[in-house]
Amino acid sequence: MTSLALEPIFDSLLVVVAIALLGAGALGAIRPSGGELTPRRARVLLGVRAAALGLLLLALLRPAIVRTDSRPAAATLAVLIDQSRSMTLPDGEGQPRWQTQSEVIEQLRPALESLDEQLEIRYFAYGDAVQPLDPGSLDAVLAADPTRPQTDLGAALRAGLASASGRPLAGVVFSGDGTSTVSDSNPSSVARTLASLEVPLWSVPIGPRVDASESRDVAVEELPETYQLFSKNLFRITAAVRSRGMAGRDLPVRITLINDQGQREELATRSLAPSTADEVLPLDVELAAPPAGQYRLEVVAESQPGETLTDNNSQTAFLDVREGGGRVLYVEGERRFEHTFLRRAISESPDLELDDLLIDRATQPRWPIDVGDATQPGRYDVFILGDLDATALGKETLEAIAERVNAGSGLLMIGGLHTFDAGGYANSPLAPVLPIPLDAAMRTPLDAEPPARAMLEGEVPLRVARPHPITRLTQSENNAEVWEELKPLRGANRFDDPKIAPGVEVLLESPEEDPLLVVGAYGGGRTAVFAGDSTWQWWGQGRSDVHRRFWRQLLLWLLARDNLEEDEVWIRMEARRFDRAAPASFTAGIHSLDPAAGESRLAAEIIGDDARQAVPLVVQSAASGAQSSSGASRAADEPLVSGQIPDLPGGFYTLRVFDSREASTIAAAEMQFQVVDVDAELSRPLAEVAQMEQLAALTRSAGGRTFRPDEVDDLIETITALRQQTVLPVVEKYRLGDDPLSGWVLLLAFVGLMSSEWYLRKRWGLS
Repeated sequence: MTSLALEPIFDSLLVVVAIALLGAGALGAIRPSGGELTPRRARVLLGVRAAALGLLLLALLRPAIVRTDSRPAAATLAVLIDQSRSMTLPDGEGQPRWQTQSEVIEQLRPALESLDEQLEIRYFAYGDAVQPLDPGSLDAVLAADPTRPQTDLGAALRAGLASASGRPLAGVVFSGDGTSTVSDSNPSSVARTLASLEVPLWSVPIGPRVDASESRDVAVEELPETYQLFSKNLFRITAAVRSRGMAGRDLPVRITLINDQGQREELATRSLAPSTADEVLPLDVELAAPPAGQYRLEVVAESQPGETLTDNNSQTAFLDVREGGGRVLYVEGERRFEHTFLRRAISESPDLELDDLLIDRATQPRWPIDVGDATQPGRYDVFILGDLDATALGKETLEAIAERVNAGSGLLMIGGLHTFDAGGYANSPLAPVLPIPLDAAMRTPLDAEPPARAMLEGEVPLRVARPHPITRLTQSENNAEVWEELKPLRGANRFDDPKIAPGVEVLLESPEEDPLLVVGAYGGGRTAVFAGDSTWQWWGQGRSDVHRRFWRQLLLWLLARDNLEEDEVWIRMEARRFDRAAPASFTAGIHSLDPAAGESRLAAEIIGDDARQAVPLVVQSAASGAQSSSGASRAADEPLVSGQIPDLPGGFYTLRVFDSREASTIAAAEMQFQVVDVDAELSRPLAEVAQMEQLAALTRSAGGRTFRPDEVDDLIETITALRQQTVLPVVEKYRLGDDPLSGWVLLLAFVGLMSSEWYLRKRWGLS
């Protein structure tokens, strides 16, 4: 729109009118005189003066031509292009997703770039990282194959958010299959930020969208990596089977054992029946451990018709089965330090499996407690009873424990205020089982203190009564000195003289020869009683290694494993089932009581199907009393090494660590592991269309929405309409005298008129 406007000097038209009136009056009052002033000459001079006055008044009025126009505001539009490998998968319409996306960009690009001059289009390729694209190189990018190994949707949106560089952000076009393989991507938070800034997100999901009711998939998940077992005992396999689109079908699941020779044995088959379209079914199977050795346990859900992905139908666990060992049930009456540290010592032994049962005294109204199948044959190999009153378990359970000991299990009772005599065990079925006599007269209620004669008060040092594998803490000659250095017990139960029976021995005693650790036998099993409940103090004085060794050796003796310690290499891996892109590391050392183990030279190799590969080792410093993965302590000069698993193709391997000295008698250690070479980008055949829709929906208030690849024209119309809504008025004004040309013309015309008037007066002899 064009209009004419007057902008008089001093913004006052009255001033100009006054000047005009004064000028007109001056023209009438001032007349030239002298010479020959004819009427014609008078009219000419008056006309020239009037023209000069008119030109002056025109300059004082400052007329202007004003032109008003509407133009879109300057802004930036970000276009995000998915360049991850998942875009090589089918789009559901017969061609790769990358080709479909390229067609979308090629259709969108000319329309956007011709939309208006104020809109800057910025392109980004995203995957594991985000790369700005020069418009001139866009054709070459679209012509190449997508190769990025991961997808970070959050990083892509953050790049779009930051693309404006100080200009308003008109919107973000987000193209891709919506599959995110970076766990901490968090694109939703960026989409909410866009919404708060009133920036629309237009998503263009590419790839097949199949509802959960239509897609079909079975996956085995949550199978533990490793099972530390001992031969012939029962153990439970737990996993989860996720089913999609399998409602009403029977899903056979096979559990197969594979030994180190590759021989397979099917252990169990289960049939699961999902009732809904998307369901997670638990798998819980009890099995008997095989003979000692290393095995793989494979859980496989049979593939079903219509499954597009079968790589997730199985998972593998590793079974490390040791000879002997046992399952331990530790029943305690209260949470105390001895309970905490004894549990820790047992749990750190690979050949001891611990189940813990706490019977709090607050549950006394419900005593005796039902312990389920804990006393069934073969369930547990050792029973530990802590500071627990006999009535907590009841006569039937204690009778069952006595039967298990008679059949070959072990029994250990430890000190406390409400155990042994005070706990009422003198009249219980365990009285004949224990290696010490008990006094029923010292039975004490739970709310009372036991009689003074039932306890050893004050500090009670430990002294070795006779040599025994249980109490051997070192192979050197100063075993007794190690015991003398340990902190004394904080009181203990007082035992009468042990029973006179085969196998009953006092292994630890006080300086006054009070029995503190007594062992014996009952039927086919072994028993032990320990008067103290404060060995946990040894951890505080830096002798956790001694604590672990003592309790481990006591439990192994109860299991009839008389050869308690052997020189052997141990290995600890941070993971035994890991992705090829993130290889695991490991540490290794020697489990030995022999100080000469420090002279060993450890080496490592990886054994594959048809090759061996040496692994470089780094020697680590070993502090006194450090601990191995087996829970055993290490001597101060024991070699400790670490290494890194090299880049290996997907498959199963064995890591072997051994003493490289000739004629070494130290047993090597082997550990199996699995390298998983699964491309996360290619393992998801379905596009995450729902995620793309959700991200766009978060910006719905700003105009965000989702478009199919065949709706690019609608997307262009939406962007065009938005640009038309964001126009700004632009005013252009051309005022007389403001530019050099009109200013000089006006000045020269005024000067010319005044000069002409002066010239004519002089020529005609007028004054």
